[in-house]
Amino acid sequence: MEISAKLRTRQGRQRNSKVDKEDRLIVLREANRILEQEGVKALSLRKLSNELGTSYQLIYTLFGGKSGLLDALLRAGFQALERQCRLVSRNGNSVEHVVEVVMAYRAFALANPKLYSLMFDRHVGFTPTAESQKIARACFMALYEPVEIACEGKKTQFLNAHDLSFAIWGAVHGQVGFELTSWFGAEKNSAVRLRKSVAALFSDHQ
Repeated sequence: MEISAKLRTRQGRQRNSKVDKEDRLIVLREANRILEQEGVKALSLRKLSNELGTSYQLIYTLFGGKSGLLDALLRAGFQALERQCRLVSRNGNSVEHVVEVVMAYRAFALANPKLYSLMFDRHVGFTPTAESQKIARACFMALYEPVEIACEGKKTQFLNAHDLSFAIWGAVHGQVGFELTSWFGAEKNSAVRLRKSVAALFSDHQ
């Protein structure tokens, strides 16, 4: 495996920030693969070292234990989610743009269900660092900013764009949760329902 070979050739070499960054990316890609295929309980530094054909010590040096690894995965997840939301082109009116950002959010969650769960669910023995919590909160701005634009000159049922943004986030997070847990089975109209729900939140109905 190419990525294993890269890690093996670096074992025993002097560390530097560039090498560490490259190695962290290699390990995180493999960690995310294990996470999505087998779940968070199956993810361990020992399993990663075996899968990548490298030493346990190298991975421990990069992440400082499983909590550090999970924290790095969570941080990368929120950064990827923010990027996906910000890539949505601003075509059509501003409310339609918000709807498309929400659909991008939903698409990310459905494509990365175990990572999404790690990002938003509480896991025993793991608490995100302050830096990761800061990055998670910054992800909210990818939704808030287009909502703020869409609210300009409009009267809605919410006090401000911040409150409306949280209502929209709650709507998409709730529906994604239903879809990922399959409590109600596969529903063909889930996407349509979400689009209509988000658009309806911009109504000024009291």
